[in-house]
Amino acid sequence: MPTIKAARNALGLATATETYGANLFKNGAKPGGILSPSSGTVLNPEQVRELTEFWNSQAKGVGNAHKTILLPAGVEFNPLASTANDAQWIEARRYQIEEVCRFFRVSPTKVFQSLGSQSYASVEQAHIAHDQDTDAHWHARYMQSAEKALLTDAERAAGLRVTIDNRDFLRGTAKERMEYYKNGIASGIFTRNEAREMEGFDRSDDPTADLLTPAVNLFGPNKQPQAPSE
Repeated sequence: MPTIKAARNALGLATATETYGANLFKNGAKPGGILSPSSGTVLNPEQVRELTEFWNSQAKGVGNAHKTILLPAGVEFNPLASTANDAQWIEARRYQIEEVCRFFRVSPTKVFQSLGSQSYASVEQAHIAHDQDTDAHWHARYMQSAEKALLTDAERAAGLRVTIDNRDFLRGTAKERMEYYKNGIASGIFTRNEAREMEGFDRSDDPTADLLTPAVNLFGPNKQPQAPSE
């Protein structure tokens, strides 16, 4: 099935389900039906009008829900529509949220839709999966479009590239960030001042804070601190 057609059906069913629920509760959350005279009873137009007004005043609206109504002799009520429970209205609404999210490649947790017995760990992994399966693909499209539309051939040949820094969206807890900075500095990946900048701190005046200082136990005692390459 074409993707656009599947998405159109999912959105259409979600809209129809919402409209059904709105009309259902607007009419007192009661099923519709037919008022019909019993066999041999004939109602003239005036009687039909009076019966309709009587029924609307007694049975229509939320305030009249679950009331007991005594119909005139010779008139029967035959319900037609199912209740919200019979139509599995709530289940359909929940499923359609997942269907719409599936088309846009967004985890339902991003629209505050619970998927059942989810723990904090599983929601955290869902957020990571959202970045990998949704944001990362859009980032790639944006970067490719920007490189094509904003950079000249000479600039691309010179090695200029467009990149999107999404580290702020992947920030872990304070403990996890400190472990990341510690390992990065010890491995000679970035300097202490670079780590301070990533946390929003002022740069240190210590000259060695701008030098790569890989750990001696990892790279040996002869490895001297050096400035990062431009």
